Amino acid sequence: MNFNWANELAKNALKTAQKRIDSVLDIAPEDE
Repeated sequence: MNFNWANELAKNALKTAQKRIDSVLDIAPEDE
């Protein structure tokens, strides 16, 4: 079995999620 495609898919998903998280954190107000 070759999971190379799954590995690439996971990397892509991780990058996309990280970008979304970063943008959300940028928008979110800082109350500390």
